[in-house]
Amino acid sequence: MITDKRGFDYQLEPLRQQATWRLEAMQLQLGAVARQLGALTEEMQSLQRHNAALASWAKPAAMKLLDPTLAHRNLAYLVDAAHRTGVLQEQITSSEQEQVRLRDACRAQQLKLDAIERHHDECLRAHGLQEDRRSAVAADADWLARLQWRRLSQPTGDLAGVEISE
Repeated sequence: MITDKRGFDYQLEPLRQQATWRLEAMQLQLGAVARQLGALTEEMQSLQRHNAALASWAKPAAMKLLDPTLAHRNLAYLVDAAHRTGVLQEQITSSEQEQVRLRDACRAQQLKLDAIERHHDECLRAHGLQEDRRSAVAADADWLARLQWRRLSQPTGDLAGVEISE
């Protein structure tokens, strides 16, 4: 790769920078959704353990003498726990869908950025070749000028054997 980038002006640099910023913003959103999904999943596991404990507790209680008020309260609590589980499952599903959407958007943005980067690299290579050609032309011109200067500064072959007398 060309290390000397002097004189290289990439016209699409603002577009490249914006694409990079968009990708970084999407990746931040994706990370936030992943953390949210992790927290929701952890909460769901905790709620499922709690519901399982409630169910095992409710079985022996159902075998005792039936107290309608207590049975009604226990049933209402179990229904509320099931409702919370359903709401939490909907939130998890929504977060999973958002995560998939953001992952696809990040992938698409990365492809756009990769295309811009390839174009940037091609332009940089073309700039390097052009600078190499320009440098070679300058070196050739310098060599020809020095050659001409040497010819003019060397004594001519006609006077080489003649002595000048006073």
